[in-house]
Amino acid sequence: MKSRLIKVVSSLAIGIGITVAPASSYAATPKTMKVHYIDVGQGDSIYIKAPNGEDIVIDGGSKGKGNAVVSYLKKQKVDD
Repeated sequence: MKSRLIKVVSSLAIGIGITVAPASSYAATPKTMKVHYIDVGQGDSIYIKAPNGEDIVIDGGSKGKGNAVVSYLKKQKVDD
């Protein structure tokens, strides 16, 4: 009887552990992606903050607009 109780409690503990562990690791990861459009004259530069924290810049504009894009990225706390 005692042996059976130990098996039941162990099975429940393992089942709960398997169920809870993956959920807690996924909950800590943000699932949002932010997209910013930066005016660079004739078009837009696009800055993307991916859910994994990666920073992506698409089309930084012409030579004369680089400072505006860099300034905006610094305000968004984007590192090199």
